[in-house]
Amino acid sequence: AFSISGEEDHTSGSGKSLKIENKALKQSRVKLLNTFGNKPLTEDMKGKTYKISFYAKAKTDGDVITGLLAAAHMDAMDQKYEMLYYKQGAMNDKAITTKSLKANEWTLVEFDYTLDDKNVGAFQIGLLSIQVSNIDVLYVDDITVEEVKKKQ
Repeated sequence: AFSISGEEDHTSGSGKSLKIENKALKQSRVKLLNTFGNKPLTEDMKGKTYKISFYAKAKTDGDVITGLLAAAHMDAMDQKYEMLYYKQGAMNDKAITTKSLKANEWTLVEFDYTLDDKNVGAFQIGLLSIQVSNIDVLYVDDITVEEVKKKQ
């Protein structure tokens, strides 16, 4: 189950966060649309690097797994693009980053991601996926996606 909850808030302590619950399977994944903006990924975005970050808090120790996926497979692509994580020419079941969480502590999860041909082409690989393993309840807050400017 997914909800916006007032139970936990990283920033002020009195706001809201995304609550992910899955007590039965102890694993769950949410895919967030429009990670890089409210429009399709385009050729002019290729080569741009973004820092993606968020804070996560669980009621128990466990892992939060994150990466980027395609929204769905199309006839022209293999179904694995919507199931497996993709980064810089490689697809696999390994997330871009896995972070161990300690119970009841906010933890920063962050990684850099550079868009390439497959991200901006027909595959449109740009869904931020946040997945839990061995966690009953996860709170996610302060998700940011910022372009990393090249040093002059």
